[in-house]
Amino acid sequence: MKSILLVTLGLLLVFTSGTSISVTEKLDQIVERYHQDGYYNGTILVADKNGTLLKKAYGMADFGKKRPLETSSTFYMASVSKQFTAMAIMLLKERKLLTIDDKLSTYFPSFPDWAHSVTIRHLLTHTSGIPDYYGLGASRPGFTNTDVVEVVKGIKALRFTPGAKYEYSNTAYVLLSSIVQQISGMGFNSFMQENVFQPIGMKSTVAYDETKPQRTNRCKGFDANGKEDDYPFFTTGGGGLYSNVDDMYQWHLALQTNKLVSAAAMSEVYSPMILNDGSTSWYGFGWALNKDAPASVSHGGTLTSFRTYIDRDLATGSVIIMLNNVGKTKRDELLAEIKALMKTGESNH
Repeated sequence: MKSILLVTLGLLLVFTSGTSISVTEKLDQIVERYHQDGYYNGTILVADKNGTLLKKAYGMADFGKKRPLETSSTFYMASVSKQFTAMAIMLLKERKLLTIDDKLSTYFPSFPDWAHSVTIRHLLTHTSGIPDYYGLGASRPGFTNTDVVEVVKGIKALRFTPGAKYEYSNTAYVLLSSIVQQISGMGFNSFMQENVFQPIGMKSTVAYDETKPQRTNRCKGFDANGKEDDYPFFTTGGGGLYSNVDDMYQWHLALQTNKLVSAAAMSEVYSPMILNDGSTSWYGFGWALNKDAPASVSHGGTLTSFRTYIDRDLATGSVIIMLNNVGKTKRDELLAEIKALMKTGESNH
């Protein structure tokens, strides 16, 4: 009887191991197909609650120099940076250095009168009515947060009453970054290194501000024709981070275990915004929410040819991190295939 039990346990281990390898191979086959078709040049990490299922690089970090991507390659994260800015605000909130309903005019007294009606909450949830500085023609290589603040000073009126509706605004998150700097007395990268990146082991991540911190193993951006499409931005808050799949996975794990702020604070981060008329906007503090799947949170980023995305399931602990440096992608289709495989263990292609 004992020998039968041992054989049975051995077979179970073999089958369990085989299943894990099979899922990994299938994931690789899916991403490789998109890469071969010209729709994925980047790195990817897919994990469930038990650990990493796939971590791999596909394609080139620099087409001109024929330098291949590595899983350690760092990418410009674009709007995926916003969730980190929101975390900086929550850290200051937990330290009682600000409240979410502080008025914008508290930190920018030289702004027009409309700043008295805008709160930090409005900035976090894209409900402030402040126009996006990209739409004002105020974005250019080398642009800084200080430049954005000067542009905002000249805004005569908001696009709508704060809290009336959702309208994406990079300007709002640049202002949040500037608030973090005001309160902390530190540059944004310095604050993030000391309070977020280093404590959770994000060793290769930087917020690329005016101090021009070193960017480790950075890949360049290229358009669909292989032409370099990469130039420096020094604005932080709405974008500005450089990171890789390993660091983003550490970020995910830290959030899952409430390592940086309390569970109550994270619950607030993942809560939808109730608008002035009582309707709901499904964007939290730096995270896009899914009204049909409350445990699902995500965010994408796009600037020049960089395409970044993180998709997390708060209930199961699974995460999909996709970082691309070529502007030609089929993100939604790839994401759907990966999720289907993780759910069933079978590819739907």
